[in-house]
Parts: sequence; structure tokens; C-alpha cells
Amino acid sequence: ASPVVPSLRAQNVGNAQEESCWSSGNLGNLEELGGLVGGQSPSGAPTPVPFVKWLGITAYQMFYVCLSTGMGVIVLPLEAARFHQENPSIWVGVYMGVSGSTQLICPVIGKISDQHRSSWGRRRPFILSGTCLAILGLLAMWAASRHLLPFVFLVALSCL
Repeated sequence: ASPVVPSLRAQNVGNAQEESCWSSGNLGNLEELGGLVGGQSPSGAPTPVPFVKWLGITAYQMFYVCLSTGMGVIVLPLEAARFHQENPSIWVGVYMGVSGSTQLICPVIGKISDQHRSSWGRRRPFILSGTCLAILGLLAMWAASRHLLPFVFLVALSCL
């Protein structure tokens, strides 16, 4: 007797309301998606990621990493020393803690955007509002640094 192997079927992640091409087994409309993310076309042949797309993804990530690293290594210690001369190292820890805790909201916003429906799409309203909030946060940090307002700097840092 041969061993019984259960059939594996892709399932939706989260609380998606409609059936997707992943869960239904209908892979015919993947041409619209540009092929499988896992690197195979519907025919089973591997499809390489186009160089321009790879370069765009890498460039975006490189910008984000440089911004985050610059903030943590250069900006926050300098601002902590300017705002709090008596104990700047404690305030660097506070600033980094605030910066790190803001990353906890990403999965929450991701879950909300998964269930969001609008005429702009699922993600665009969140991308637009997040971009506006980040720009306002950067401007507020600049103004707080210029006028030596440590509390405003801390609140603005939480917007990034």
C-alpha cells in the first residue's frame, strides 16, 4: 500500500472576503499579475524578475535604509546632545525607542489596508496619507530642531 499524501492547496492569508486565484487554483489570470511571485510562470517555467523592476525595488529599499540609518546613527544622537546636555545618552535611547515603536503600526495598517475598499484602490489611500504624515513629521522635526523644542521633536519623530 502506498502512503496517503494529502493534497496541498494554497489558502488565503488573513480575512480576505473574495476567492483569489491563489486559493481557487485558477492560475489562468496570472498574466495580469506578471507571473507568480515565487518565480514561476503559469506554464511552470522560471521567470526572472526584470532588471528595471529589481533596480526599482532595491533603490526604494536603499533610500529607506539610508534614511533610517542616518537618523539612528547621526541625527538622533546630535539632537539628543543639543536638547538635553545633562544626559543625552538616555534621550538617544528614548528617541530610538520611539522610532522603533512606530514600526509596530505597520502590520496593523497592513491588516486594515487588506480589508479596505475605495475608488482609489486598497493601498493608495494609505500610501498617500502615510507620505503626507511623514512629510509633516520631517518638517516638524526641522522646526523643532531649529527652535530647540524637544517635546515637539519627540512627537514629530513618532510620525515617521
